[in-house]
Amino acid sequence: MGYSIFHDFVVKDSLTNVYNAVSEPEHLVKWWPLKCSGRPKHKEIYNFNFTEQYNWFAKVKSYSF
Repeated sequence: MGYSIFHDFVVKDSLTNVYNAVSEPEHLVKWWPLKCSGRPKHKEIYNFNFTEQYNWFAKVKSYSF
């Protein structure tokens, strides 16, 4: 079973700042989960913690920047 999340954003900022906002835990927690850990590297595991009931884990399938 797979899940997909799609978002459309209009962002007026540098490519680096946008990338950091959607990939670095210290920036992700400013707009999405309550807690987050992980690194934008191939095969790394991210944890997106929204609540006790919604504590998600995801594996990076591919990585390029």
